[in-house]
Amino acid sequence: MHPSAKNSGSKGKLVVGITGNAGSGKTTLARMLADLGATVIEADRVGHEVLQLPEVKRQLQAAFGPDILQADGTVNRKRLGLLTFQDAQALATLTRIVKPWIVERIRQQIQSTPTPIVVVDGALIYEYGVEDLFDLIVVVTAPEEVRLQRFLAKTGYPREVALRMFQQQMPEAEKARRADVVIQNQGSLEDLRAKARHLYKTWQRRDP
Repeated sequence: MHPSAKNSGSKGKLVVGITGNAGSGKTTLARMLADLGATVIEADRVGHEVLQLPEVKRQLQAAFGPDILQADGTVNRKRLGLLTFQDAQALATLTRIVKPWIVERIRQQIQSTPTPIVVVDGALIYEYGVEDLFDLIVVVTAPEEVRLQRFLAKTGYPREVALRMFQQQMPEAEKARRADVVIQNQGSLEDLRAKARHLYKTWQRRDP
């Protein structure tokens, strides 16, 4: 696999996006690649940082009301999550507010990373339309019931809430269709670790 460089300004680096729907195991794969030597940028963590920016908090209050902030001035992420899980328009509003900040921070982190392989763990790569940030995109897949059980165990959400969230995601088949690489993750952690090692070795052998 010798991907062509789609992202700009990252000569000498391979920039990989890893995505997949909730419960797919994309973050587990990203962490395995970090253990092998890749630098991993977690989009979720960047998103949490962005929610602390004064301008973002101001816009969130204007859009969702003063109760979106807690007594200590931080964003009530649980309340924000419940609002956006149940209301597509609220989700679109949140995306409009935070997307420019998140994308710019990820772009800056990619540029400043010294390692030759940079991985961005991001659930919304296709939804945000930022495919061109990456040289290639890996989509992690698993059967829906497997993903659902993983997600329920991780979050503790009621099953009906989780199912509504799953319905709001881009269909897994569509993500897989658009991917450069598809990793099926329905086996053991060791199975996934073996796939991570194969990916990493392949990327190390790529053409400059």
